[in-house]
Amino acid sequence: MALGVKTPPRGEYLRLCPDILNRDEDLQAAARVVGNVLGEA
Repeated sequence: MALGVKTPPRGEYLRLCPDILNRDEDLQAAARVVGNVLGEA
């Protein structure tokens, strides 16, 4: 399911890399999505 968060996999780790172009709101939204996904695991 596509949730709008793009991240490159690095082996067994999930890599989240904010960019200078990301707004605080974008980072907060990504954190919520990742938290929701991990809560479902």
